[in-house]
Amino acid sequence: MFVISLLQDAVSVLPETQMKNQGEVLRKAIEEKYLNKVVVNCGLAVAFYELRRIQSATIRSGDGSARYKVEFSLVFFRPFQGEILEGTLMHSDSHGLRISLGFFHDVYIPAAALREPKGFNAASERWWWGFEDHELEYAPLQQAIRFRVQEIRFDQALADGNGGAGTQELVAGAERMGLAPMVVLGAVDDDGLGMKTWWQ
Repeated sequence: MFVISLLQDAVSVLPETQMKNQGEVLRKAIEEKYLNKVVVNCGLAVAFYELRRIQSATIRSGDGSARYKVEFSLVFFRPFQGEILEGTLMHSDSHGLRISLGFFHDVYIPAAALREPKGFNAASERWWWGFEDHELEYAPLQQAIRFRVQEIRFDQALADGNGGAGTQELVAGAERMGLAPMVVLGAVDDDGLGMKTWWQ
């Protein structure tokens, strides 16, 4: 679910901080720039890992800030394809389900990735899975749900809308809810997946 990635960037340090511990000042500047933000093809930056290399700085005219070229590692949230995760059901509509992991709220299960046989109750806006003679609902909200990671999409891929069955509808639903720069697409189409209460 978490990976460490190596990055390179140029980081500016203000004159009043240049006499302090260089490593700490650069670390804080990197954390301020990256943490809790999405880096395309890396994921959501959640923690600083290490400062690997600092190259000589150039002084910028005007404000006197020093610009360092740095190489550093960050911990990113980027789940693996096929990984089983547990989250909280946050929203349900005709396009599918939205799930939160607590620190990340943009997990979507498109209708096409729900377990068959299935149906949608338009009045309650709830999906159900037909098991024997029962209609097991994806409900109530705020309850635990297990899903399998199918794909990670960043904003460019979502804007293209070139996915498989149900993806364009899912993207339309995501846009209505405020599209994020990174979206995890999942599925609940196998044993052990879906509402946690189903399997207890």
